[in-house]
Amino acid sequence: MSGLDPEHRRYVLEAVAVWLDALAEAEPPLPGVAPEAVQSVEPVPDLFTMLGQLTALTRETQLQGRATNRLHAELSAKLDHLAENQISTDTMARKLGDIRREARLEVITELLDDLLRRLDVREIPCLGQPFDPTLMQAAEVVHTTTAAPGTVVDVFRPGYISNGRVLRFAEVRVVADARDTPTPQGNAND
Repeated sequence: MSGLDPEHRRYVLEAVAVWLDALAEAEPPLPGVAPEAVQSVEPVPDLFTMLGQLTALTRETQLQGRATNRLHAELSAKLDHLAENQISTDTMARKLGDIRREARLEVITELLDDLLRRLDVREIPCLGQPFDPTLMQAAEVVHTTTAAPGTVVDVFRPGYISNGRVLRFAEVRVVADARDTPTPQGNAND
């Protein structure tokens, strides 16, 4: 069955036996490894198990690193948002001053409107009305086909009347009369 001579066969078997005996002997500890770790009662894992555990540890470290980076980015964004929304005392005082001025103007407007109504002061209705030179001043004349000639198309400054008397004339934009529209000049040969 075997093609080896008996002497050579005996030599190979002895070499394998020596090799197996060498495997059973403990390896010398690596430099830097504590003697307690070498004399542990736990069984020494094989290379495949060590490689699997190292791979799992590497993957867990990567996942933890990504989670840490994500948390760091979120924290930085929140801190930036907080810094943007933080208002200094000078800015707060300026905003409160602006709000007070706006509130004061609203109160004044209400009081004026109420006072004008009590004194029978009314705004002159102009927009879309025919131009009335006794109540209005034409600040601008426009040529358009979207409204009839003499119609007020815009109010620049409102006018007011009280008891039939003009307190201020309304300044308006009026559509020009078609007769005021310049006509193109004819050919000299006509």
